[in-house]
Amino acid sequence: SFVDAPFFHSLSKRKLDEFGLDSSVQKISGTYRIPAHAGGASILSLSGDAFALTPSTSAFVAPGVLYNTNTIEQFNSFNKSEWINSLGSDLLSAIKSGEVTANPSLLASFAVLSFADLKRYSFHYWFAFPAIHTKWDVVTPASFIERDPQLTAAIYQYLSSSDLENRAFFAYNSARQIISLSRLTELTKTDRNWWNTWTVAFCDPNLSSEPIPGYLARNLLAWCQVTLGEFQHLSLLCFRDLPDSKTSSSVLITLKPSGPFPQKLTVSGWERVNGSLTPKVAHLASLMDPRQVAEQSVDLNLKLMRWRLVPDLDLEAIGSNKCLLLGAGTLGSYISRGLMAWGVRHITFVDSSTVSMSNPVRQPLYTFQDSVDQAPKALKAAEALKTIFPGVISTGHKLSIPMIGHPPSSFNIESIQNDYEKLVDLISSHDCIFLLTDSRESRWLPTVIGAALGKTVFTTALGFDSYVALRHGGKVDTPGRLGCYFCNDVYAPIDSTTDRTLDQMCTVTRPGAAISASSHTVELFAALMQHPLKVDAPSDGSTSTLGNCPHQIRGYLHNFSTLTVHGPAYDACSACSPSVVSEWKASGWDFIMKALEDPGYVEDLCGLRKLRQDAEQYSDS
Repeated sequence: SFVDAPFFHSLSKRKLDEFGLDSSVQKISGTYRIPAHAGGASILSLSGDAFALTPSTSAFVAPGVLYNTNTIEQFNSFNKSEWINSLGSDLLSAIKSGEVTANPSLLASFAVLSFADLKRYSFHYWFAFPAIHTKWDVVTPASFIERDPQLTAAIYQYLSSSDLENRAFFAYNSARQIISLSRLTELTKTDRNWWNTWTVAFCDPNLSSEPIPGYLARNLLAWCQVTLGEFQHLSLLCFRDLPDSKTSSSVLITLKPSGPFPQKLTVSGWERVNGSLTPKVAHLASLMDPRQVAEQSVDLNLKLMRWRLVPDLDLEAIGSNKCLLLGAGTLGSYISRGLMAWGVRHITFVDSSTVSMSNPVRQPLYTFQDSVDQAPKALKAAEALKTIFPGVISTGHKLSIPMIGHPPSSFNIESIQNDYEKLVDLISSHDCIFLLTDSRESRWLPTVIGAALGKTVFTTALGFDSYVALRHGGKVDTPGRLGCYFCNDVYAPIDSTTDRTLDQMCTVTRPGAAISASSHTVELFAALMQHPLKVDAPSDGSTSTLGNCPHQIRGYLHNFSTLTVHGPAYDACSACSPSVVSEWKASGWDFIMKALEDPGYVEDLCGLRKLRQDAEQYSDS
């Protein structure tokens, strides 16, 4: 036997995506040919299309079955004797029923016992070629025949005009007339002495240097004894000649039954390796492109979830998202790793800063050398992801997000507008937006754009010993829309970075908070992608394949607790209210410029200032 590497790839894919824990027998097909040189071994090949039961090929087709065990222990302890006897019994039943007469390729049936170690890319397998034993006496010993160009031409003419199931087994007479086994069966009913005229033949893949019939002869002889009735002798041709052969390698032998068909079925056929009954092992990891190995390994654990734990898990709904991470710091580092682990292949970073000496210990995408080089965070983060997994499509953009309450100066207004336009393009071209920046005001503009474009937006924010992982609602006209990060505020965001001490400027949090917050954000993303409504999924207990899709997850490290919180969208929100979104759609950059220069303008637009004034008047009264 010979197994081509693409067959193992096909088996791996089907095991992961289709079979799972189902170890039932699968139908496959192999091919064999007449070897081109003397001494060639009998070779049955399995290729990448072995699971296609009607392969397009000029070779001879052998139908087979595959039993792929789930563990190496099952493979090693498998009752091979019982199985091959069962295979032989099935073949004999097919002979007796006439199925083989209609489809002689069944005489070349084979079976494969296998175990696929998908983690190490090693495949244990053992071929069986069930051969039914019958008893015959030799009338004329097997010998090579002289080359007969006319017979060879007639046989190849027959092969070219016959279907896949019929062409490897046939009969011929002295006039070089070629007929199928089915036709021979009919002929025996009218010609009682047919054995004097007709020779049974098969295309023999065993081009031995000795005149020994190949393994297919056993099953053909069993068919003859069961199907052709009584006969005094039988001439059997093992046809091994190629059309352009100069000499003949075909073998002719004459036999006669030594008795009736055996009552006790005897079947053999387990393949030997170097003379020993032992399985073969194919180690493909060393032969595969390491990138291909990484690609399949990344998906392995995800697909295994569907075998038993989450059969309905839609991995494509998660992995197909293009994710934009605004902020490539601690949160961006951990969330990007979590997204990759879920199979996300498109990850884009946006950050304006460079790697500092304090970053690498808390931000796992960076190294000490990155801080020495003062490397741009966004670009370096994208490079780091490709180092971790070359199959990821990751880019980085060094740009500053225009922030409400941070008025531009005359010398940088053009660059800020360019950054704004680039940010709009990035948000437009991505599916999910993650707001992971250090300040509240830097999250405002992406929230506005995300709400206007109906994007799936997530916010992750840290306190000293607390955090929030939050998903924003969808488009503003969606009934029951969830609130955004700013919906509980009664003031528009203002400049929170100017005139701050060092401990106020740096992200001072318990180191584990970012990891917890990031993991909750990633899992919230994964659960939401499994919900049929996606961004519009309600948070009132509605579940997806992965469980609940809460609006907010708030964590507290001082007592190690988490809460899920629901908050509806606020029609006076400074970021996602209809008035703000409509104004951005209508005025674009002009609206943003006013917001950068004066947060009060946004408060007047959305109604927050009036809300506070009404509240003050009410309290005074």
